[in-house]
Amino acid sequence: MIPRQHMVRFYENDVFLTEAVASCIKLGLQVNDTLIVMVPASHRTALRKVLTPDELANKHLMFFGTTSLLTKVMGDDWPNQRKFMKVLGRRIQVAYQAVRGRVLGEMLGVLWAEGKYRAAKAFVREAWSDAAASLEAGTPLSVRQHTLLRLALANITWSCHEVCEFAYTAAGTIALRSGTMQRLFRDMHAGTQHITSAPPVIRNTGRELAGVAAGKTWLFLDLVDQA
Repeated sequence: MIPRQHMVRFYENDVFLTEAVASCIKLGLQVNDTLIVMVPASHRTALRKVLTPDELANKHLMFFGTTSLLTKVMGDDWPNQRKFMKVLGRRIQVAYQAVRGRVLGEMLGVLWAEGKYRAAKAFVREAWSDAAASLEAGTPLSVRQHTLLRLALANITWSCHEVCEFAYTAAGTIALRSGTMQRLFRDMHAGTQHITSAPPVIRNTGRELAGVAAGKTWLFLDLVDQA
């Protein structure tokens, strides 16, 4: 009996990834392994270009989209065993009963994008909740509160821009079509050009947080001497 193995491979570009995954698929099919491949749409398209029609038609090869798969198996922000078994688990069990199986997964990118967006959103809520509490109490906002509000806005703008870049790339040719993907991609790029998220603002928030802006106060998006 061949022992179970868990392998992790890092890659610097999509070409290397495509070649590595395609090589694993070809080798697996040659020895009649069952292969379950979980990749985003763009990488699935790339794999279809390097695999032969016979390999793609092989009943032992199954593709799953990472985003749609995660949507189906997650529950309360955590993998749900019951959902996983319903969507994918049974197929893996059947495959392993008959032959050896290989599961190739590329989930890290999707999880990274989700985590980056949620972290940025949490920062906005934290900064605004603190500022709102001061305003409701009739207390003027401190320089630090102004700093965190500006930083939270810039951070979520650039974070959402990175997430959109990932989604656009992962969508493959679907992203080229007119629709929601194109609109959001365009809107987020436009958002990064707004003055509130410009490098000078981020630099000033860094100065204040680092303690090198003593005696300064915020005037719109710039730090100026206190009157």
